[in-house]
Amino acid sequence: MTTNQPNPVLVMVVDDQLKVDGGDGDRKVIYEKWLAQVSELHRGKWSFDVRYCATLEDVAKIFVNAGQPVLAVIDMVLEGPKWSTRSVEQLDRKLLSEDWPLILVSARFDSDKAIERANRLVGATPVRAPFQFLTWSAISRAVDGVDESEVAFIVGAVLALARGQDMRFAKGPDDEIEILHITDPHFGRAAWDVGALISLRLARQINGLGIADFLAITGDIADKGMPAQYQLAFDYFEALANNRVMTAIDTGLPRDRVFVCPGNHDFSRPLALAANISTDAPYE
Repeated sequence: MTTNQPNPVLVMVVDDQLKVDGGDGDRKVIYEKWLAQVSELHRGKWSFDVRYCATLEDVAKIFVNAGQPVLAVIDMVLEGPKWSTRSVEQLDRKLLSEDWPLILVSARFDSDKAIERANRLVGATPVRAPFQFLTWSAISRAVDGVDESEVAFIVGAVLALARGQDMRFAKGPDDEIEILHITDPHFGRAAWDVGALISLRLARQINGLGIADFLAITGDIADKGMPAQYQLAFDYFEALANNRVMTAIDTGLPRDRVFVCPGNHDFSRPLALAANISTDAPYE
């Protein structure tokens, strides 16, 4: 599902060469310029809330709100007195257990330390969160205006994959866009099956309609605003993609192509009534 506002992404940058004074050789200055550049190139799509971490203690201070998009920009070779082998392993466990999408940064990826960490982060277990490798020189060149859009695209692609969004919408400005509009389905009262989806697809084909590019749902999605009814709705929308009624991506339903307008049934009436009841003025 989409909103009209940029999604605030909590970006955690972990690098042992971050300095608080912003002096010469401070990587933080480069990161700040680069992320400001990426934010500008993704304006209207993503905005960034950046936290810089030079130590494991800094990482421990970061808390993520439920549903907040996140991204970790991680220096692959963390050294110095504050980054013991154990500290690096603790950081990696956090990244894996919390499914952080990763931008893995290194001066070069043929060093033993970088290879060891890469295997631990993305090679040793099934990868659940998307990742991408970037050399430090690529970031520096982007700040200097070389391949900046290509490097920014890598960040956007990782974020889009993490959110189940589709980066492959390739229709031109003169191409027709097909929108499948569904209104007042009242899931919980209404039922559906795969056979009906196949009939819908065939009916669209008979009328010269292809696979829909976007899905618009208006009115009452659920009949009584109950979680189980919304699960029925989500299963149906996923089935639209899986049965080629609307476009699908590798992760199923492309959520950035789904637009929802709720109706008056899309709330819990008992809870709404209870919220208006007080001992001083009973709800009428």
